[in-house]
Amino acid sequence: MRRTFVRALARPLVLAAAAAAIPLVTAAPATADRVVVGGFPVDVSQSPWTVALSSRDRFGGTRAGQFCVGVAVGRSTVLTAAHCLSSEVLGSPPDQVSDLRVIAGRTDLTSTRGKEIPVSDAWVNPDYDGDTNDGDFAVVSLAEALPATSVIRMAGAGDPAYVPGTPALVYGWGDVTG
Repeated sequence: MRRTFVRALARPLVLAAAAAAIPLVTAAPATADRVVVGGFPVDVSQSPWTVALSSRDRFGGTRAGQFCVGVAVGRSTVLTAAHCLSSEVLGSPPDQVSDLRVIAGRTDLTSTRGKEIPVSDAWVNPDYDGDTNDGDFAVVSLAEALPATSVIRMAGAGDPAYVPGTPALVYGWGDVTG
């Protein structure tokens, strides 16, 4: 059963990379005032599947408590990194973080635009290796469904994004030290 679930998640992981491979805007060179080294701004309307994981209790009010990013792979399902839900990051297991939320529909995390949806459940890949980052994926279930337009579509069989070496874009709010 676990292998089937892990195998089922492999397609959304590839899909997330595939979707990211399609540039939505032209990259600009990094400047000192940018949040992401080598990054460039993208409005959430261009990538509505990009969501933020948040806990103000754990990370404070700056950027609405955002600490990681995820991708909406279903109306109530978000794919994220396993290390984001580790006790080292959260200070406790995810089910013990009372204000764990997903922020959707918000480019500027200091605004009130979009929705903050409570996380109802979290599943961390049991084969995740924190030393090597092998299997670094997790799934959070939302207490309320996102609009269908906020979910990234699955790439079909034979999609060129599945070709090894295909360039990809990474979405998120950034970390200049990571």
